[in-house]
Amino acid sequence: MGQYSSYFSGPCDWYVYKRWMDTDKYDDKPEQTWRNISKRTAISRFKHEIFAYALGKYEYEGVKAIYLYSGRTRVCRVSNVNNQLVIESKQGLQHLINSKETMAPTRYPELTKQFFDIYCKNYARLDVYKIAYIPKIPSTYLGDFDDDNEVPVNDEV
Repeated sequence: MGQYSSYFSGPCDWYVYKRWMDTDKYDDKPEQTWRNISKRTAISRFKHEIFAYALGKYEYEGVKAIYLYSGRTRVCRVSNVNNQLVIESKQGLQHLINSKETMAPTRYPELTKQFFDIYCKNYARLDVYKIAYIPKIPSTYLGDFDDDNEVPVNDEV
């Protein structure tokens, strides 16, 4: 994404970029670079990066969105919107949905189980090119409304 080496990449070079929440700027260097791998492998590896981003692993704290590029072409965008993990892709969404998580050589461990401990297994289709994973919300996040004095009843209003 704008990096010198990405302009001369063949179709088998893949990059994961991140965009910072506080500045809204892209990182100058890719978070991950994968050379001479297939689209299937890149999508599977990116699935691991999606899980890591959602779980705040590696260097994804304070990141607004992550992107998968094939050379200079954006393949996928992932961001957290209204507490939902939104995945957008015009080129590889179905491949991503169907793929299994794999890891790049420098990444460990698999995060599928951790991810689905927090997010619902079924995704919501937002449109043709977008899906969202919604977090499971424990009842403790909704507050404790056992005390009737805290919530006015229609007659008391």
